[in-house]
Amino acid sequence: MFDMRLGLVLKKSVEEIRMLPYPEYRDWWLMYLVEPWGWWNEEVNTSRILTALHNSNVTKSKDLKEPEHFMRDMPKMIIESLRKQAPPELDSMNDEEKRAFLLERIKRDLGAF
Repeated sequence: MFDMRLGLVLKKSVEEIRMLPYPEYRDWWLMYLVEPWGWWNEEVNTSRILTALHNSNVTKSKDLKEPEHFMRDMPKMIIESLRKQAPPELDSMNDEEKRAFLLERIKRDLGAF
């Protein structure tokens, strides 16, 4: 996963990222540990800004919010999106049929024939 995030930052493919010399790759990893980037960091920063805006405009202390109030539940949103894409008959399939269906979906999505 880190390879993909680094690829986004450097505008390189995962293959190019994996060809980086180890000392450079390690330095990028250490930098990420100190100063993370990506959607989660943006989510936290945005929720802090929204909290400050909200709390500066309320008159009662009971209406104050914490940053967590403004953060989206990304895992839940992803799962709901995947469920919407799944065909309704998936629920009626047995485990073997689900496995075959999912394997075909993965092959299609990855471009395998």
